[in-house]
Amino acid sequence: VDHDFEVVKSIGSGSHAQVYQARQRSVGGRTVALKILTRHYLQLPKPELDRAAKAMQKEGELLGLLQSACFVDVYRAGALPDGRPYIALEYAHGLTLGQWAQSRRRNVQEVLDVLLQWTDGLAELHARGWVHRDVTPNNAVVAMTLFGTPRLSTYDLGTATQVTAGRPDRFKQGWDRERPPGTAAYMSPEQAAGGVVDGRSDQFALAAIAYELFSGTRPFAREALG
Repeated sequence: VDHDFEVVKSIGSGSHAQVYQARQRSVGGRTVALKILTRHYLQLPKPELDRAAKAMQKEGELLGLLQSACFVDVYRAGALPDGRPYIALEYAHGLTLGQWAQSRRRNVQEVLDVLLQWTDGLAELHARGWVHRDVTPNNAVVAMTLFGTPRLSTYDLGTATQVTAGRPDRFKQGWDRERPPGTAAYMSPEQAAGGVVDGRSDQFALAAIAYELFSGTRPFAREALG
């Protein structure tokens, strides 16, 4: 990676990217999260690599554009010698929202605080013409501030898509209607069916999370919060 970053450890992976904890030497060893496109794409035809690289570049640009406090900051974006892009992000330390809710009994005000922070972030995202498409308890981290209040951070916009005026097909859900991107337990009916979505699908997912945080169970399945 860029000589400015010293990789410490792997902290997560998905189908498209690997995330590492790293230190940024030029600013006193600041802890960052490095998101790098997986090596899997190097084995695919170049158009596939280019498309995935462009998608990650767009994700970095979107995170850099958003101003809501719940979105992590972008420190740098670049590419490795092998062509894979990376994004250096604010390191969101803490528990996932699901883990935070399970760690101890939370009062109503605490839950409302984190939900309102996410509501604010999604409102900005929608106002800028984007839909998240994967709002889940695992895509947000909660940490306590110095003042003892919870701060929610969201960092994964890999499934976000732009709503283009006059072209509803531009944001049809899924590259494969049989396997639309997202998390099944929080999908709106139109999203699960591989149909056209807008910001209301994100609102549906957030409402499902709210139900889960207050009740301890998912609204459409007999499963514990997780």
